[in-house]
Amino acid sequence: LTGKTDGSPGKMSLVVQDAFIIHGKRYSGRQKREKSLPAMVVGRKDLAAIYYAVEQGTMLYIYR
Repeated sequence: LTGKTDGSPGKMSLVVQDAFIIHGKRYSGRQKREKSLPAMVVGRKDLAAIYYAVEQGTMLYIYR
């Protein structure tokens, strides 16, 4: 995890290196460098759980 954007539930996001961004369904705050990244969209409660469980620098494993 290389970046976290804090804010209201509609503005939270997690950036994983330069690979992709994780955000909620109503995310509207993409920054300039994030616009070219593919996005993984998750529900508001799931995003909040992930957001508060990890810190910047944490290694993430994503399973489908």
